[in-house]
This record gives sequence, C-alpha cells and structure tokens, in this order.
Amino acid sequence: FFVVSDPHLTYPTKSPERLSQDSIRLLNETIDEIEFEGADLVLFTGDIMEARGFALKNLKIAFNALSRLTIPWLVIMGNHDIPYRSTKDGYRKSDFIHRFSGHGPKDTAAYWRHDCAGKKITFIGLDTTTQTSSSGAIGLKQQEWLEQILSGIDDDRHVVLLTHHPFIVFDPEIEEITDMD
Repeated sequence: FFVVSDPHLTYPTKSPERLSQDSIRLLNETIDEIEFEGADLVLFTGDIMEARGFALKNLKIAFNALSRLTIPWLVIMGNHDIPYRSTKDGYRKSDFIHRFSGHGPKDTAAYWRHDCAGKKITFIGLDTTTQTSSSGAIGLKQQEWLEQILSGIDDDRHVVLLTHHPFIVFDPEIEEITDMD
C-alpha cells in the first residue's frame, strides 16, 4: 500500500503559503507513480485540500484528482479539510464526508474500518479534526467506536491506525513550545 499525506489541493492561484499552482500537478505525478508501481490500496491521510476560500471548488478538484486512481483508495480528514474562518462558500465537514463516501467516510462519520480482502490486515482511519483548530483530538463517540472495533478484531490480524495528527509527540522541542499544545 501507499500512504500520501498533505497534498493541500487548491484551485490554481499564486500563494506565498502553499504550493497552490503546483499542488495538482504534483499529486497527479504522484498518482502516476503509484499506478506505475502498483499496490492493493492507497491511503490519503489528511489535508487532501484547502478548505479556505472557495472550499467546494477545492473539494471537487481533490475528488476528481483522487478518482483518477484505478487502485482502491481511502481518505481521512486533516485540519485543512474542515472549514475554518476564511471559507466563503458554505462548505461544511459533511460535504467532505459525503463527497468521499465509499472511500472511507460513510453516512455522517469521517472515521472508518477497512479489512483488506484475502489478507489479515485491517486499516482504521480516525478523524482527529477539531472545528476551528489545527490541533487534533478524538472525541468520546469515536473512542467508544474504536474500542468496540478493536475488541472485535481477531488476534491474528495486523491493525494499522491512520490519523492526520500524531498520537505521540516525540520531539522535545515541540513539547516545550506552549503554542504547540
């Protein structure tokens, strides 16, 4: 399997902050390389797009780009996939879940479980996004779901948890910066 994170797809504009104009081209090149190498599954671990400005347009661009894949693919949300202060078009988290339904998200949940057919591997994608914040957390409902899922998985399966935000911060420099809480 391949894991791709943080493509930050956005409608091509000049931006001093992001790859903006190059984000689509770079993801397309990445997809071409993945297709050439082959895999059973591609996992996108958040910040698929930029949910600022005209997020619905960026959502469409992101979905169309990922849909080029002929290999099955799944997504989880990152903090840039949820609406935040500068979204101008009414974009909501539910728009992302609905658009990517069948590729991980389902119904109203952005978290999911995927068992690889013919293999003893289970991928679990968790939604660590928190509204109006770039930090991550897992809510009680999702934690209860995760505990239920994990308790029902056979001991001989390999389980891979996927999140956009890390569970553990290993870098002491980051731990000491109070603004990085």
